[in-house]
Amino acid sequence: MNDHLQPTVRDNFVEHGVGMLEKASDYHRGYALDDYGKLALGALAKAAHEAFVEGKGKTSWTREELAEQALKPLLPFIPSATQERPAPEPALPELPRDPITGEPVKNPFVEPRDLQSQAIVRRENPQLAQHLERVAKEGGVSFTYLNELKEAAAKREKLRKLNYTQTEHQNNPYRGTDLSARGEFERTHDSDTVKFYTREGATPVEFPWAGKGNLTELAQVAKHRPDLKVIVDRAGGILRDWHQQDVERLEKQRRSAEEAHKKAKAAADAARWVSSQRAART
Repeated sequence: MNDHLQPTVRDNFVEHGVGMLEKASDYHRGYALDDYGKLALGALAKAAHEAFVEGKGKTSWTREELAEQALKPLLPFIPSATQERPAPEPALPELPRDPITGEPVKNPFVEPRDLQSQAIVRRENPQLAQHLERVAKEGGVSFTYLNELKEAAAKREKLRKLNYTQTEHQNNPYRGTDLSARGEFERTHDSDTVKFYTREGATPVEFPWAGKGNLTELAQVAKHRPDLKVIVDRAGGILRDWHQQDVERLEKQRRSAEEAHKKAKAAADAARWVSSQRAART
């Protein structure tokens, strides 16, 4: 399947690739893509199209389908492609109860401690274990602890609702070197917002199948989604072909420019010679 070398095919799939990212996550970082990143997404879109459409003899498809099948499952392994937002608020842990009497189980962190039960609850429900350990340490549930939980939840919710789009990215002070602008931003914003903006300003979008490749991310894809590793590898091959096309095009342009320069120089030299000859005869 070498039709990816056709310019129109390439351009179409680059457009589809960027569109796939927008469909794959509400917190996508499409605004931070450079031209090479867009090309990498186009290569993935073409590889996914070959696997899920051409390879299955389908004649119709949508960006949403390719995003759902190929890109969305890959996003956990491409952290730079999405914003860092808190996960949905987890349900509060429930204390297990005796199935017969309905009595809650004993807190294993309270004296006398039950080390075996501690190990079980830490393994099966870390959030509950953290809560029980804190309660045991303080001798019960304190207003201080409840207030900490409330404030932490409010901070997470604020980050979930933080508006950050193309406009905010363009004006992000951490994309530039103006220290006074950064200082002003830090003076007028809380630390969580500053951390969010800092990461956004300093983090380029990079894909594991682009360039030399991110071996760690590729290994994670191979381990957890071996079905998609084939598509990722194909995307890398397509991207290399497109990159080589660009290299050859630029080299051709360079040679053409050199040739034009030589011709222009020769014409200028000839004109100067003619002019000097005319001057010599007068």
